[in-house]
Amino acid sequence: MAMSEPSVYLAKAEESLVGAASELAHGRYNNSVNRAYYACFQAAIAALQHASIGPRGGQSGWAHAYVQAEFVGRLIHQRKRYPERLRQVLARHLTLRHLADYAPEMMTYLHASRAVQRAHDFLAVIRAEVTPMPAEDYDALTPQLQRAVDELQHLIRRVDPLATFQVVAGDDPTGTYVLATVDVEDTELVMDAYMDRLLTLQIDEGLPLYVLPLRPHTQAMMP
Repeated sequence: MAMSEPSVYLAKAEESLVGAASELAHGRYNNSVNRAYYACFQAAIAALQHASIGPRGGQSGWAHAYVQAEFVGRLIHQRKRYPERLRQVLARHLTLRHLADYAPEMMTYLHASRAVQRAHDFLAVIRAEVTPMPAEDYDALTPQLQRAVDELQHLIRRVDPLATFQVVAGDDPTGTYVLATVDVEDTELVMDAYMDRLLTLQIDEGLPLYVLPLRPHTQAMMP
């Protein structure tokens, strides 16, 4: 089956993000910053296509300034489809890419790691809009529970920026389970990142919420 155009650009963005993370891990910070920008640029195109917004004047190509202006101006400010925190991402990453590609200076680990983290957050938000979970999954989540899930995912991404998530129902005990797939050898390091907050959500706020950190290619047997 052929992929829709938003899916194509989202797949390109995912590939660019994997490249940015790989370059970061190998100490190639200029390349990492470059790929982090393109991950965001391609994801923004997917968001525009999903909103039925095409290139300027019916052209075939996507101009960088146009993508930024349309994503921020129309999808964030006018239509409120995306959160305000994404407003500066494209501009900030474009500036870093120009420095990485053309300026007589080298990007550092701090530049690249922050760029990868911002790109991961940018893609996660757009991915959720362009390829939402089935309605039956959303129906089980109250606004309070959804905020809690989002918060826990953010904490886990501090340990593994490329973590992926699935939210499902379980019954031992009954509740909502966040299945976090992480490329971290010791998953207890991931637990350390979220456990205190999870206990607060469970005990103080009474949320039936649980998290299972999984290694890639691990199949979870739901409780």
